[in-house]
Amino acid sequence: MAQMRVEQELNLPVETTWKILADFSNDRHIHPHVRSVERIGELERGVGAARKCHLRDGGCITEKVTAWDEAAREYTLEVFKSPEPKKRFFATLRVEECEANRSKAAVVVDYDPKYGCCGELLGRFILLPKLGHLGREYLDVTQSSSKKREDVPPSFQVPKTSKVPETIQQSVNTSS
Repeated sequence: MAQMRVEQELNLPVETTWKILADFSNDRHIHPHVRSVERIGELERGVGAARKCHLRDGGCITEKVTAWDEAAREYTLEVFKSPEPKKRFFATLRVEECEANRSKAAVVVDYDPKYGCCGELLGRFILLPKLGHLGREYLDVTQSSSKKREDVPPSFQVPKTSKVPETIQQSVNTSS
């Protein structure tokens, strides 16, 4: 099993950050690689809510919420279909208050790669860094789009001078 974790402090109150990240159909607004989101089924949020994210590169990801804790401001989703070579893929989004009018958001990805040892290497050296980069972009855009609430333009570039502290942790457990 491999894990990637990105944490970032945001200049937003915890309620605002949670409102943005808990809007399960909002990825087209805050994820720079998502072109559109198609809801699958009747649920808009909570356990069982599902969506298909159409990516700007033409790919597609299908996800379903498997855990939701409104009080803890946290939910977990399972990715069923995606371009990445994996057996199992879960992402947890969590929001905490760190001080008045500031919050800390975290994206934690747990997955089991396909293809044995080759998959482990692919995950460690290619997929985990890519997921870390995507997680940072996701949280950067959460901060910048909180006022606009409009779609991320196709030409969006993550600011290179971000003053927001970030932590990325990667770990690979090779014991099965």
